[in-house]
Amino acid sequence: MTIRPLIIFLLLQLPFFSFAQNLTGIWKGYFSSGFGSDKKYYSYELQIEEMSNGHISGVSYSYLNNDFYGKTAVSGSFNDKTGKLDIRENKLLEVKAVDKNSVLLMSLDMNYSKLSGKRTLSGFYSSFRSNSNQINDQGAIELSSSDKSDFSREAFLQKKKHNSNLVVTKYKKKTKTSTTHTATLSTVSGTSVSEKSSVENKNEQVINTQSLVAVDKMPVPFVIKNRTNKLIQTIVTHTKDVDVDFFDNGEIDGDSISLYLNNRQVIKSGRLTRNAINFKTEIEDNQPNLDFILVAENLGRIPPNSALMVIYTNHKRYEIFIESDLKTNGQVRIIYEPPTTK
Repeated sequence: MTIRPLIIFLLLQLPFFSFAQNLTGIWKGYFSSGFGSDKKYYSYELQIEEMSNGHISGVSYSYLNNDFYGKTAVSGSFNDKTGKLDIRENKLLEVKAVDKNSVLLMSLDMNYSKLSGKRTLSGFYSSFRSNSNQINDQGAIELSSSDKSDFSREAFLQKKKHNSNLVVTKYKKKTKTSTTHTATLSTVSGTSVSEKSSVENKNEQVINTQSLVAVDKMPVPFVIKNRTNKLIQTIVTHTKDVDVDFFDNGEIDGDSISLYLNNRQVIKSGRLTRNAINFKTEIEDNQPNLDFILVAENLGRIPPNSALMVIYTNHKRYEIFIESDLKTNGQVRIIYEPPTTK
């Protein structure tokens, strides 16, 4: 038969079609440094332009917030057949509230992917001093496309509207919803926001639900009723969109979590890794409060269950570190207040 050779031929051709994407635009996310309890997360933004030959140029920002950052010129190359992107920070352009002599440049080795409409760059970085190629530090980096910058747009982006093609999942009455996955949880940061990365995790189960109803109308699940629920943080937002990512906060040791929103399970047995478990919802007018409760399904190899929860709402990015075990859940509350009109 001729069917099998045809199928094999088509499969062999897939890599040549999978990455035909222009990377021009804004990419935002984080990079991590250190291990275990010493692991830290820093915000990172790329504004890049891709030429027809795959050459990349632009700028990068490493920052804690808009008043504490370093800006560098970057260059590199993108292979649209393999999805491999190499970026190198070449020159320090601007530093704010940082000792200029302590700033390190970075070399990024990332891969492009697109899943459920989300465009992602993920991989590893190495840091070095501008006058030396000796590696100072290494770690993971995770970025996703965004239509907003925490800083000023570069000139080459001013006239180019970039669509991130993100899938927005909303909870509405008598409709079903779905979530995407990738994991980590952490504590408090309030820098301006945008999107992050999300990679599907086959070990996680997405819970399709109908519209969420008020907490007092839902039966309280056993795992919430019979464990202590520790309120970690309360966030007041003036926007209705809420986008949440979960990651393992530290060494990847097999931690798994379930997430309840207003007593309804929306993520079941999600395994925490460097890739995000993603969940989106929209606040309804008749239910302005969202209560997220994170439940540890296990303790992993290194107790307790530790997670980084990254929330995007109110045009900001909030990082919340959550530790939970088989007796205590972590709780995060979001309260919606309509924006005031002047």
